[in-house]
Amino acid sequence: STENFLNELKLTKPSRDTKVYKDECMLSYDTPHSDGGLYLCLTSFEGYGKTYLELYTKKYPKRNVFLNIKKIVRPKTEEEKEEEKEKIQQITELAIGTEGGFQGNENEEDVDTLYSLVILSPLNKVIPLPDKSIPESLQEVIDATINHSSASKEDRVMPVNLSEPVPISKHYNDLLQMNPENKTIPMHGGWKCEDPNCDFTNNLWLCLTDGKIYCGRRNWDGSGANNHMVEHIEKMGYPLVVKLGSITPKEADVYSYAEGCMVEDPKLDEHLTFWGLDRKKMVKTDKSMKELTIEVQFRLDSQMLDIHSKNGKVAYGKGLTGLNNIGNTCYLASTMQVLNHIPSIKKRFYDPDMSIFFEVEGNPNDSLELMMTKMTNGLQSGKYSVNPDDAMQDDNAVPPRNGINPQYFKANIAGNHPDFKTAEQQDAEEFFQYALSKLSTLTDMPTEFNFKLETKLECVTSGCVKYVEEPSQVLSLPIPVENDVDSAANFQKYVLEQAQVEREQQVWDTKLKSLKDKLKEEGKDEQLAYDMMEEKRPKRLEPVCPTVSMKDCLATYFATSEPFEFFSSALKRRSNAVRHQSMKTFPNYLAVKLNRYVLSGYTPVKIMAHVTNTTSLDLSPFESKSAPENEKLLPDDQEVDEGPQFDAQIVSNLMDMGFTENAVKRALLATNGSQAQACEWIIMHMEDPELNMPLPTKSAKQELKFNASDSNIAQLAEMGVPKERSEIALHLANNNVEVAMGILFSDDFDARAAALREELSKAKATTPKTEVVYSTGKPSYSLMGMISHIGNAVNIGHYVAHINVAGKWYLFNDSKVTECEKPPFDMGYLYFYKRNDLNEQ
Repeated sequence: STENFLNELKLTKPSRDTKVYKDECMLSYDTPHSDGGLYLCLTSFEGYGKTYLELYTKKYPKRNVFLNIKKIVRPKTEEEKEEEKEKIQQITELAIGTEGGFQGNENEEDVDTLYSLVILSPLNKVIPLPDKSIPESLQEVIDATINHSSASKEDRVMPVNLSEPVPISKHYNDLLQMNPENKTIPMHGGWKCEDPNCDFTNNLWLCLTDGKIYCGRRNWDGSGANNHMVEHIEKMGYPLVVKLGSITPKEADVYSYAEGCMVEDPKLDEHLTFWGLDRKKMVKTDKSMKELTIEVQFRLDSQMLDIHSKNGKVAYGKGLTGLNNIGNTCYLASTMQVLNHIPSIKKRFYDPDMSIFFEVEGNPNDSLELMMTKMTNGLQSGKYSVNPDDAMQDDNAVPPRNGINPQYFKANIAGNHPDFKTAEQQDAEEFFQYALSKLSTLTDMPTEFNFKLETKLECVTSGCVKYVEEPSQVLSLPIPVENDVDSAANFQKYVLEQAQVEREQQVWDTKLKSLKDKLKEEGKDEQLAYDMMEEKRPKRLEPVCPTVSMKDCLATYFATSEPFEFFSSALKRRSNAVRHQSMKTFPNYLAVKLNRYVLSGYTPVKIMAHVTNTTSLDLSPFESKSAPENEKLLPDDQEVDEGPQFDAQIVSNLMDMGFTENAVKRALLATNGSQAQACEWIIMHMEDPELNMPLPTKSAKQELKFNASDSNIAQLAEMGVPKERSEIALHLANNNVEVAMGILFSDDFDARAAALREELSKAKATTPKTEVVYSTGKPSYSLMGMISHIGNAVNIGHYVAHINVAGKWYLFNDSKVTECEKPPFDMGYLYFYKRNDLNEQ
């Protein structure tokens, strides 16, 4: 019987550390809002939608007891809205979705949640809850599960800890309070700024000394209040104020102008009683400073401009599903949208039957292949991209909740990556290469983007050459703004001036900090420093936008390089060489990055250039040619001695001057054996970290394999970067020259280099050799998608993707997908091309 079955159940309540997945299906993006709700297994505490419930019980037949959760959204009544103002929860931690944290659900809708106990085989019974027949032990498990925080909320916290404990004010114990007018402050609202010209009735602060009520600060963008409390304190010099709407029995926002920060007032109850306020009876009527901080974060993350689609028609259907922004994830969303429109990748992972589930042990969220399958199913099925008008034709239909949440996918693919695991903005091209690298570990993963570049190094003195084939997945092109004669001069001027603005900004920031410290020492409000310094703040310049053709970008990249210094194995000494590059293979899909950032005095400046002729590529001029018969090759590494030979007498003479043997040999190698020049070279390079390190030998070079192409090493060599450092920086930067430059000048470069050497040494013996597959065909391409960056700095802004789906262009802007008649082809950052002869194949 049902009663006996329930009494014999032996289920355990979820502990504090148990992950309870009650917000989203483990195998799809169904939620408690979906048709049928979510079935939460009371054994594993994993949730499954009705589509995959049978699959789950087939894999785990003994797990047959579920808590069904259904959520129905309904608008709030006016009465409920008023009640909510008095019941807004207390904020004690600046985190999202955690106990005491901000929940982010202050909106104008409410949810009715319905629970049922579902018992499958052998009873196949549904028991709506609450039900008095449920045994007490089982009811405790159900209650604990319902009250437990969901895994998605536990995992999603603020990226920066803004909830530092506030200091205790130095002024609370001897705070002067005076009330000659016998003034009493109303307990429950009715407050208004006492400035005669101000109508503010919220964001009001009470001066604890004289009982004056004034509005708060004006924000930097003009929002906020009118600064009347600031002006009052500047005039009177009183230390402590409290935000009236924030006062509750447990919490209140107290600010000390004398100390320049939020503070704790241990005698706040006493100080409020002086003005007739009983803290125990007060309720919260205004947002706390913590809530406002998080609200700003949410607003920045979610209210992005719908660039180029303000009038675009919202699109629905298969392959037109958005990815919700869960906090600076636009780089991930744009990249994954493009990858999911590559037919072979879509075919590899699209599996509505979720057959991979039977191969996965443990938590499904820990399997990259399952997470990728789940995302591909979600994006391609059309289930989460339904026109609301069509869906609601049936009176009993559940309103669609479009878009999917990439939270668990991001957590899996990012792993412990120091950048991608954070909630900060990242570079889309870096993530693209990182994602390809992670996905390449899966079996039968298509290698659509792999291609070979051929680099021909030519010794200018001997005429001997060396051919090197370099694997790549992104063609990284410069933008030759000098080709736009009309704008080149203005652009160069803009770069220099903008770099100067950036440097002036750094100086301004330093002066601002000094002024704030000075004001703080004088007992004044350090925030006044902003007003005093505002007129001197450097003004950003209007960008200069040259126009350059994609053909010019290609021609510049594949042009013969300027001569640079290298060690010639033919001459066994330093010499000059030039570099020629060409395409050895042509991948099915070609990713092209435009280098839209230049360094001016180590200050990055974005190139806001219009790049034309981007919709098609003809790479035939850059195809590798057969080597001429009479061409002489540079000797292979195996034919070269363990190291160059040095004049023993010169080495001895220089060592007698106090230089180390390693420094002497490096200097002689760099100066072709000249004693005088070697001496000067050492003096000029005394600060080089590797000056006294041993020269790398042939065997040492073969010891570790860095992900650094010869062409990029040569490019950094032209900037004066030694090979040993450039190899490490390029490896850490995923072979990206621009990122490598930033790493080279970082404070922790030496520590990261040492850690990398140790990591590669350990991995060398255990890493199996994998053969990279390259496809090739005719060197003609058509644009199928692109990722654009909106913004004028590296680490801020917003990424969107434009993708050609069945002959029509669409804009993928996080959760929103719209038709796009005129994509900004000239302003892209990362372009994706399909080889034209794929259609023939």
